[in-house]
Amino acid sequence: MFFKHYLPDDYSIPYQSRQGQSFTVYDSEGVLLEKRTFMRSDPLNPEEIGLFRDWFRVLDLELDGYPLPNELFDLYFLDFMNIETEAVRSYIVNSHVDRLLEDSPVTGIRLRLLRYLTADRLLESAGFPALYAAYADNIVMGDSTYGIKAAAQTFFNCNIHRANQKEKAFLFSLLKDYSLYEPMENFAAAERRANIYLHLLYQRGVLEWDEYADVRDSRIRLNMAKDPEPVEIEYLRAVADELKELGVEAGEPCTVYTHFDAEKTEMLRRLVSEYMADKDSRLQTAFVLLDVEKGGIVAMAGAREGKSLKRAYYTRRQTGSTFKPIVYASAFDSGMKPTDFVNDTRHVYKIGRRSYSPRNFDELYLGNIPARKGLVYSLNNATIQLAVKTGLKRVAEEAVKMGMRADVRPYFAMPLGVFPVTPANLAQVYGTLADYGVYRERGLIRKVEFPDGRVIFPGNEMTRVLDARAAYQTLYIMQDVPRIGTAKGKGLIKGTAAKTGTTDEYRDAWIAAVFPPYVGIVWVGYDNSRSMGDKGTGGSMAAPLMAKVQKELLDTGYEAVFPVPDGVEFRKVSSADGRLITPKCSSKRGYTEALCTDNLPAECVR
Repeated sequence: MFFKHYLPDDYSIPYQSRQGQSFTVYDSEGVLLEKRTFMRSDPLNPEEIGLFRDWFRVLDLELDGYPLPNELFDLYFLDFMNIETEAVRSYIVNSHVDRLLEDSPVTGIRLRLLRYLTADRLLESAGFPALYAAYADNIVMGDSTYGIKAAAQTFFNCNIHRANQKEKAFLFSLLKDYSLYEPMENFAAAERRANIYLHLLYQRGVLEWDEYADVRDSRIRLNMAKDPEPVEIEYLRAVADELKELGVEAGEPCTVYTHFDAEKTEMLRRLVSEYMADKDSRLQTAFVLLDVEKGGIVAMAGAREGKSLKRAYYTRRQTGSTFKPIVYASAFDSGMKPTDFVNDTRHVYKIGRRSYSPRNFDELYLGNIPARKGLVYSLNNATIQLAVKTGLKRVAEEAVKMGMRADVRPYFAMPLGVFPVTPANLAQVYGTLADYGVYRERGLIRKVEFPDGRVIFPGNEMTRVLDARAAYQTLYIMQDVPRIGTAKGKGLIKGTAAKTGTTDEYRDAWIAAVFPPYVGIVWVGYDNSRSMGDKGTGGSMAAPLMAKVQKELLDTGYEAVFPVPDGVEFRKVSSADGRLITPKCSSKRGYTEALCTDNLPAECVR
């Protein structure tokens, strides 16, 4: 025989793994955001299967059974192979066959005959009682209900044995296709089907006339317990997406503890709404607030008003110059110093037959300068030169290691932030920088607990991807951005390490700010990527909103302080050549720089 039946020798009937009772989500203060109860009672035991055997047979063969084949070839095949016709007719057997033959390579008549063989072998191997039990215990009978015994609790708040005959008929009817007879959506169809089922039970002699007549005309009365209404629907959707990334099955019972801070979230929404009130009504914004110490995102606003998280958590935009700190951190990590000089003039880069020649903002070129100035003043050409010296590939790899979820390629345009990410993802990248080069998951979820005792801590696995000294040097330079750089005069709290970003034609305005323990990300722009005009810079559009939030979030007198890691010391260096100023040349004009003790510049000559 050329057929190979698809019933493995070690075939076991599948069972659902859901052993818990609920899916619950809490915020950072332990306040309940969502609770969904999953009803999953104990499986049907052999006695119960015996008690309901005739009920199953009516459902399986009379109400929902498959018709026998009517082609002579099929009938000859069944007779020749001694195949039980009940196996071929059984709806429940065929539901298992569908699963077994899901990836079958055969088609047409061969597949049809293979189905008959597999159904017969399956019935011979397992038997009807086991197949009935597996089907009734595993089938979904509601959004959060698994199995017929659980359905009795869900719909009637009683044990299935205490339900009346009409209620039992209703439950068995749902076994076929819950979506077709969902009582909340189509109650009339569900009740009509229950009556048809009762009549078939009477015809088969399962019910006596008195039993049938007693419940035939009665109305089904549902007694369904309701879970509390979920809070923060948009946020919960994002949590569900993050659970999926963690490998948690949709709807799997578990308890989720998040970083969500309701008070800070409401504050963000209010301040964003106030700030955007006098802006073009089509202009949109996003704000993400990440707490580095707590290890996750505590608040988000993804629209100029309302509770949407769309632009904060889902929408990807080019990052512009907010990418540049990655370049400088990578350079310092590779052994370069903030005092090393780079050439900030307009360069032409050859790419095959094409060329690339980026401009600085307002065509401002500073010539031969210490690397730190390229970051403070957001100089495109100086930054690309530094990236080339560091290695474009190394910078691209560092961005991904720091948590950037983008296909970052070593292009000449890469240092200028051409790869789009979400504000939430950019906050996670800056979280790595703020944590002095330690990468870990910094999302919405703090902990996930499962009924079987498993626990997931998304942020517990930590990886050092950047030398702590390199991260600190970058943050130290970024403190000058609000003081003398592109965010000067925008009201940012003293000591804030920041970087503004503006994309081509003023389509996106950004600011990324680190002020321990927080990382804040602001994006402003149009959904259709139209230009905001020459005022649409990160310094003009995004920085003032960051300052507004900082002032309400932090205590009066707060000043951002960054602990100095071991191996860093502050030395005065010459503005002219970046050399260390010593008593021999104390009259030289200079500035104080954060330097690695094992990688100091040469001393000045005179």
